Amino acid sequence: MNLTVSDISDEVRNVNEFKDYKIRLIHNSGESKLIVVGDW
Repeated sequence: MNLTVSDISDEVRNVNEFKDYKIRLIHNSGESKLIVVGDW
């Protein structure tokens, strides 16, 4: 599933609700970094 910033709700949520999620940050240069929210 690919989401964009516009897909994120304006409601602020507790980070612990997303502990099973992974987020991939992609820089304009094409470099990316995978963040596991539970480890963060």
